Amino acid sequence: MALARASRTTIGGITGFQPVHRTKPDDPQAYYNRGVSRSRIDQYRGALTDFTKALELDPTNAQTYYVRGVTKQKLEDFAGSLPDFTKVIDLTPKRPQAYAGRGMSKVELNDFTGAVTDLNKAIELSPEDGESYFYRGYAKSKLEDYKGSLPDYDKAIALKGDNYRAYYGRGFCRSKLGDQKGAVQDLNQAIEMNNVNVDSKVVYSGRINRATLDKLRDVVQERNKINELGSERAEAYFSRGVSKNKQGDQKAAIIDLNKAIELSPTYAEAYFSRA
Repeated sequence: MALARASRTTIGGITGFQPVHRTKPDDPQAYYNRGVSRSRIDQYRGALTDFTKALELDPTNAQTYYVRGVTKQKLEDFAGSLPDFTKVIDLTPKRPQAYAGRGMSKVELNDFTGAVTDLNKAIELSPEDGESYFYRGYAKSKLEDYKGSLPDYDKAIALKGDNYRAYYGRGFCRSKLGDQKGAVQDLNQAIEMNNVNVDSKVVYSGRINRATLDKLRDVVQERNKINELGSERAEAYFSRGVSKNKQGDQKAAIIDLNKAIELSPTYAEAYFSRA
């Protein structure tokens, strides 16, 4: 979700908007613009302050509620973002981004049923939004609706072919449904893409329930900040290794499990599986 662009070009970050309180103390647009500029250079707390001030001056501006909700998501205040997205929906009920934003926050808060409801509406209003399909597929998988997840992951991939997270999610669901060959194909694709997109932040890391071999993996560490990317790759190699083992290809399975351990030496489940 991208924040709206500021209506004025800044020089040197946010210099152009610094003296808002002196030049235009009662202008909500000035605070909004400065908040957007701050967001664009990752100054989310300062942006949050500006958006809040803008809303004090103009409490009916749906766009400002929306960007404040997004900013709260950036700060991982997912519960705090919900009232902002709800306010956007109250003011502009046909805005798909608000339903999508609220649905994504509900995913983060483990309200998967509520997330599916919001994402259904987001997709109804904007049927070409690949992220909404991805998050709905993920929420359905958390509700163990693996069959229902597959069409969402299919659509997410069709709309954005380089979405390795969707390949990873689809591979997980295929394995749960007994399609180990399809699972390996998807996990291969996810691993290949993830190795290329080394700067991508992983969504699945630390967000899947504790699992046995039948559920593919045991999460290494909740939100592993030290080696987040390595843990995600380890998880993918582990999942593929388990699928290969189920296909009877034990030699290839051990290679993948070894790779999982190499990438994340604390991956206890991989040691167990390899043994």
